[in-house]
Amino acid sequence: MTGFYIARSGYVGDVTEQWYRPSQEATYIIGQYNSTHYYMQNHTGFGYEAYDGYEYMSTNASAVINNAIGNLPVYDPFTRTGGGKVSTRDGTYNLDTRIVLKDRLIFEGEGDATLFQCNAWAYMTMFGYGQSTIISNVVLRDFKIAASLGPIPAIGIDFYNVTYSTIDHVSFSDSYHTADVRFYTAAWTNKITNCYLENWATYPLILLDSDAPLTWLPNFITIQSNILGMWGNGIGIDVERGTEHIIDGNDIEQTASATGIYLNNSITARITKNYFEALSVGVNVSSFSTAYIKLNSFSAVTTPIGNNGTVYAKDNAGFVTENSVSATNSTATTFVVNHGLAAAAMYVWCSFNSTWTDKDYTWTSTATQITVTITGTPPDAVVTCYCRCEYAP
Repeated sequence: MTGFYIARSGYVGDVTEQWYRPSQEATYIIGQYNSTHYYMQNHTGFGYEAYDGYEYMSTNASAVINNAIGNLPVYDPFTRTGGGKVSTRDGTYNLDTRIVLKDRLIFEGEGDATLFQCNAWAYMTMFGYGQSTIISNVVLRDFKIAASLGPIPAIGIDFYNVTYSTIDHVSFSDSYHTADVRFYTAAWTNKITNCYLENWATYPLILLDSDAPLTWLPNFITIQSNILGMWGNGIGIDVERGTEHIIDGNDIEQTASATGIYLNNSITARITKNYFEALSVGVNVSSFSTAYIKLNSFSAVTTPIGNNGTVYAKDNAGFVTENSVSATNSTATTFVVNHGLAAAAMYVWCSFNSTWTDKDYTWTSTATQITVTITGTPPDAVVTCYCRCEYAP
């Protein structure tokens, strides 16, 4: 579909790519002019270049970036025009104030070589929107956020009232943030993918929460293919509220006192194909939460799944919920087998020699073993007991 871009001069040009396509040309270029100054260049060629060939220059990186974003055309839903792309060159950008997001904004860097640091000596959000109205279709990608230079933690990226948006290939290093990434209140149908997040404090790396406790927001958040390293005793992914979240294919590790995923007041969270290592708890499901936990791998995790809510768990390495075992006994009618489940069996189905059609037996289970006792008359001198057992957390 062909869209349009309205430049600041009012020129209307036809664009063959929609605004969100990766190949879209940058509207503004941000870079470091020298060790103290940052510049903004209008990449469309229509701006007034007042500073040595650059349209705007300042010692304040936040001011330069916000100037570029603020100059992007406001999105018009009727003509489907507006928004744009701000491309930030490699360099270190010390942010004194929040970078304010905008409808239909693509903001990108040049990988880890584009570094943003919090330079404020007060609590602040580094990238966010923070207003009561809702914006959508924001893309943040290919840059790095490092620890605060000041003593008070900051939020790295805050999707508060931001919808249908993406965080991709962003790394958070040496962080002491209250949260590296927060999806807050009216933040639905967002995703964070291919990011590296670490935190040295007790705060969560990714936080899903709301200031409206009687609503199930945020919802439809996808957290996929990220690496999360926790060097304190915090939480990797803290889901305080919301519905229909997908947490898939992440690598979550590394401190023995930390929790990988915590669900609180979360309905229908799908947790699949994640790798958990060296944690105190892999997935902690609290009351009023429902989780479908499947095809994950737990390695050196003290409690792979903690459950006070509703959990449907299956096919997780390191947390066996289904198994089949057998035992043969020629001297008695009682069979004891190691079930190999993550906890005591809750369901046991037994069959015996094929010639025995009566199924008269009782069973009990401990954390490691199942004891089966035949209550009928065995058909043979030697009887094999086949057990299929399940633990449903």
